[in-house]
Amino acid sequence: MTQLGMAVAALNHESKFAAAYEKGVKKTEYWTYALEDSLSLIAKLPALAARIYRNAYYPGKDIAPIKADQDLVGNYVDMLGYGDNEGMKEYLRLYIALHGDHEGGNVSAHTAHLVGSALSDPFLSYSASLFGLAGPLHGLANQEVLRWMLAMQEAIGPNGTHDQIKEYLWKTLKGGQVIPGYGHGVLRDPDPRFTALQNFCDVRPELKDSPIIQLVKKASGIFETLGCDFSSREQIMAAQPHLRELHLANCISPPRRRVSPPRFLLFVLRQRLNTLVVVLTSEVAPGVLREHGKTKNPNPNVDATSGCLLYHYGLTEFKYYTVIFGVSRALGALTQLVWDRALGLPIERPKSLSMDAIEKIVNKS
Repeated sequence: MTQLGMAVAALNHESKFAAAYEKGVKKTEYWTYALEDSLSLIAKLPALAARIYRNAYYPGKDIAPIKADQDLVGNYVDMLGYGDNEGMKEYLRLYIALHGDHEGGNVSAHTAHLVGSALSDPFLSYSASLFGLAGPLHGLANQEVLRWMLAMQEAIGPNGTHDQIKEYLWKTLKGGQVIPGYGHGVLRDPDPRFTALQNFCDVRPELKDSPIIQLVKKASGIFETLGCDFSSREQIMAAQPHLRELHLANCISPPRRRVSPPRFLLFVLRQRLNTLVVVLTSEVAPGVLREHGKTKNPNPNVDATSGCLLYHYGLTEFKYYTVIFGVSRALGALTQLVWDRALGLPIERPKSLSMDAIEKIVNKS
């Protein structure tokens, strides 16, 4: 991410916005030059990001040329070296669309807005945005999921039980850490991006034809036949014999708590994708988080599975995942930046309080 941020900042030497501002362009025309810079940056990001990947992990190897008849993401995957992996191309098309933005208050999008409010050009503004994205609580989240899972796997072994996972979850929480991939600062319902990734798994041939995915379909069919939404203890108990039947036939541990068919899909898919103990964590973690009482939404978010699919398609260098996120987030952050200039928004100044004002507030409370 350091390399990507530096590269984006270095592109500022060709900024149309900065050049126009120096010439005294009208304020009402700022947005046209911001748009030109933004489109230029979005077009350049895949090549920059791919070059970083190749230099870091496959130095000395040629990078694929850009094809005029192929879309932005298709060329990006080619340059990464996965051009013959159609599944990876389709997945990254979805990934980049989903991670473009979800609201303007997140760290990266807001950073671009904040820096841009000083009339810094889009290259400098988005460079700052990328360094915000590099934080563990923001863009590093799916990396944190994998690191945490690997640490848990080392601690309890690949065949950890529900009780061992629960104990490890509590150890993490009591150590002052968070459970990565669960909950969200804004969302209070299941993350719709998470659902979209599950739907992708259901339609891709290389996943759809997998025996494990067939098992998921079979399980979902049982759920539908039962008319069970797992909203009561009675429904859960009624489903247990069917889940045990699947367990005996396919050696998959049945869920021991409320779980919807999509969640069951993720539960099984993760067991297939990365051989980690994620398969049981998705069952145990929400219950632990509810008991912990500090997470308003204990459901898995997009980070809980996005990295797993990258891993499945062969991109196992998880330190690079946030760079892909950076390619994606430009779509949302730069769009908002253009609108900021079109609407003539002023420089952003956070409010500040004197000690006297703070003392008055404290006394009133």
